[in-house]
Amino acid sequence: MQRYQQQLRSLVFANCREEEQLRRHIATRLHDGLGQLLAISRIKLGQLRKNTDGGGISVRSTKYIDSLKDAMAILVR
Repeated sequence: MQRYQQQLRSLVFANCREEEQLRRHIATRLHDGLGQLLAISRIKLGQLRKNTDGGGISVRSTKYIDSLKDAMAILVR
């Protein structure tokens, strides 16, 4: 019975370790991959807004930039 319990503890520990590694991998991919894409999109929209004549694109781009800021804030939490 003790041998069985020890094996069970070992399996639970290994499972927890694998889950933690998977969480770290997902977090890294989200932060480094998606976070960078959002940041680049925000910069490009800012440049587009500066290069327009102040028409509808400028107003819409401000809304898009705000949405990107919100998405980036979620990743940082």
